[in-house]
Amino acid sequence: MPIDFRNLGYVYDKKSPFSHEAIRDISLHLDEGKFIAIVGKTGCGKSTLIQQLNALLTPTSGEVQINEFCNSSEKKKRTKKYKELRKLVGLVFQFPEYQLFDDTVEKDVSFGPKNFGLKKEQAIEEAHKALNKVGLDESFYDRSPFELSGGEKRKVAIAGILAIHPSYLVVDEPTAGLDPRASKDMMQMFQSINKEGTTIILVTHDMNLVQEFATDVIVMDEGRVAEVTTPVELFSKDLEHYSLEKPLIFKTASKLNASKKYNIDESKLRNVDDLAKAIAEGGK
Repeated sequence: MPIDFRNLGYVYDKKSPFSHEAIRDISLHLDEGKFIAIVGKTGCGKSTLIQQLNALLTPTSGEVQINEFCNSSEKKKRTKKYKELRKLVGLVFQFPEYQLFDDTVEKDVSFGPKNFGLKKEQAIEEAHKALNKVGLDESFYDRSPFELSGGEKRKVAIAGILAIHPSYLVVDEPTAGLDPRASKDMMQMFQSINKEGTTIILVTHDMNLVQEFATDVIVMDEGRVAEVTTPVELFSKDLEHYSLEKPLIFKTASKLNASKKYNIDESKLRNVDDLAKAIAEGGK
């Protein structure tokens, strides 16, 4: 089930003096099974783009096609099965507390499966599986989601989406506000989910995460897709135009190579461990 954007555009407050064209003329093909990062400076249209995927926003021009579902600016082409579309594409916002509503974690996470037709016992079973997948054990089941830490709230929100078994999981700045250890755990969890077959679409400003985890990168600039590339290809270029910083491991490797004491192949670096190994092996 690939995703196809066809000349997609969206204008906020279209018929008012405050109208703003957030994205325009986006044509893009995304294959399933990937770990895709969407990057770009603030205001470039990233969040507007991902909200078209499960019809939280309806395009003002063009369309996005996912399997038999179409979110289109043309009413006659637009799918009416938004419920099924939102089961296919799960969206986790940057602030997960906005997605939490029930008085216990178990009830909150089991709501989605029940809403899609499972009986209560089956829904609770799916909730437990999803909570286990995000690293929350049975001690969390009867706790209020509103009394959890920020990272735990985020995991509950993600579990609520995973419990309905989406083919695509879209996450907007999932590590914002987390400490380095919690951030690493969160991203490794997404990597594991991706390896099980779920396509991950990650919106982030953190280029270190893009370098370590993404297979593909969509760079947005001024409401358009500037390029579709890979982390290695992207970080080998000058990124000043996009207001993006190179990952720390790239900066470090470049400085070491400039010293003429090392010869590190930056294209093979994905994480700090790779850099450490290259330093150990690359001294002249």
